[in-house]
Amino acid sequence: MKKTTFKAGNINVDNGSTLQLDRATKVDSNINVSGKLDLTATGEVLTKLDKTKPYKDYEDQSEVNKVNVNGNITFKNGVSNNF
Repeated sequence: MKKTTFKAGNINVDNGSTLQLDRATKVDSNINVSGKLDLTATGEVLTKLDKTKPYKDYEDQSEVNKVNVNGNITFKNGVSNNF
């Protein structure tokens, strides 16, 4: 698993398009959704023995299971059940 970082003023998800955010994702942008936003934040809980350094390039287990959006998410079509 690799970290993914997006940094832009705005991310526009047009009608008919999909933005998918998975674990270990950091977004420093405002997201404007006319299309679809998929958020996958499922992860695994490691055993006590595995928790010390679970994945390369991560400090701890909580960091790899986090989806962090620093910005606003605006659903432009007025429907909130499209995610």
